[in-house]
Amino acid sequence: MKKWIASCVPAIAASVLFNPIAFATVIVVGSGVNHAKLLLDFKDGASYTFDVGFGQSPGDTISGLELLGLVEQNTTLETSRLYEGTYIDGISFDGHSNAGWGGGEDWWHYWERDGESAPWILSDTGASQRTVEDGFADGWVYGRAGPPVPEPASLLLLLAGSIVLMHTRRRYPPSRASARKVTCCGIAAGTVLLLITASTWAADPWADQVVAHSPELDGSGLYNDPAAMLGPPTVTFYDNKVGEQFIASLAGGPFNLDAPAGNKVITTIPSDQYVIIKFNEPVEDDPRNPYGVDLLVFGNAFFQGSESVGPDTDMESYYLGIGVVIEEPVTVAVSSTGIGMPDTDPDEWFVYAEGPYADSCFPTNAYDWDRGAGDWGAAKDFTIPVDPALGLDDFAGLFAADAIDLYEWSGGGTGFDLGESGMRRIQYVYLSSEYSDAGEIAPLANAGEIDALADVYPALGDADRDGDVDLADVAEFQACFTGANGGPRPRSCF
Repeated sequence: MKKWIASCVPAIAASVLFNPIAFATVIVVGSGVNHAKLLLDFKDGASYTFDVGFGQSPGDTISGLELLGLVEQNTTLETSRLYEGTYIDGISFDGHSNAGWGGGEDWWHYWERDGESAPWILSDTGASQRTVEDGFADGWVYGRAGPPVPEPASLLLLLAGSIVLMHTRRRYPPSRASARKVTCCGIAAGTVLLLITASTWAADPWADQVVAHSPELDGSGLYNDPAAMLGPPTVTFYDNKVGEQFIASLAGGPFNLDAPAGNKVITTIPSDQYVIIKFNEPVEDDPRNPYGVDLLVFGNAFFQGSESVGPDTDMESYYLGIGVVIEEPVTVAVSSTGIGMPDTDPDEWFVYAEGPYADSCFPTNAYDWDRGAGDWGAAKDFTIPVDPALGLDDFAGLFAADAIDLYEWSGGGTGFDLGESGMRRIQYVYLSSEYSDAGEIAPLANAGEIDALADVYPALGDADRDGDVDLADVAEFQACFTGANGGPRPRSCF
């Protein structure tokens, strides 16, 4: 095997490794359709980033002082103020505190940034005169003259730009345990990447609230309770007909009750009914998300196969034939405000009228198939999408185990790109077995089923999604690296 070299800019690597300023933790606070960041750097190196929701309508603004006040109202952060509350003298949070002027740079510096790509500017007006818009950021820094510590995504790009990989290798299927010795000017690259663990991705990626629904979906039956769509997708379920427990797989979608808790798992939405679901933490149109997919919706579709599925079905012998998915498509619409309905308030909603449709491709699949053991293996990830470039033809002629391999890390679900909507972020999702066409609602299917919704995990340093960032992740990056003109990346790479 050819050797490969990692070279870096020593000054950048050293500044990241030995800078006393810690990486910022992202904390989501407030509610509203607009969002701004507030970065907080204490003298002892503790750093925090708050993602603050505000305003009930797009375009609403607040002052910098009000932005800080929203954080103070919704967290344990406390401030001490002078001059009728317009001057911030002290800030305390999470056991860290700085106040007053202690000489030199020991005072709270107030910084402004008017958009993601704009530079940080030291304010010359003060927080009370600052107008904060959607996408803006404010920073408070004590004890040094520079701007706030970069957010995690910015640090990731900084480090990625400093590491130049000189060789690449194609691989399939992916190795989740591989690791190679990689150094960056004498410093293990894995040590550098290990620091990149923070993310603006929602700590809770699942849907949180049922906002509205048709009267018929009142929860009185097994399949008409919209609350069944909240929380993570179903992993195991109980088939009351045979009295056995099943794994949710692309060969058999979930139904009845989950196991062992016995909760309802899916909601059937007839063509004349609807449900509106809300995420407490916004789903972002994030360019770091794999394949550009931002939202996943899970149903109970499945691939038709060569035999009936049981708890002991061998996925290496379950033949998918021509690759037919048993589906009941559900139309999805998204909104940042949740105002009205898609047919009556088209300016507030974007309808995926031409698809993709939920409860279709790609069926839920909770686990890998361990060929050696002939049984289910490691858990899949419900916050990672299947490659949307895959079509049914790619699954034709495969056995279920081969199809599961094509899912890579993903647990399935239908993927939606918010870029199509023109919205930077959404919190509301409308679901119905119908679609909007020239202002008219027409039936698309008799009834589809929905199990869960998820915010997609951004593709950051944890390439193998094992919960840490180490040399195995560096090896994954090396295996996927193509260079500027290296051709298409392997399908197993994000």
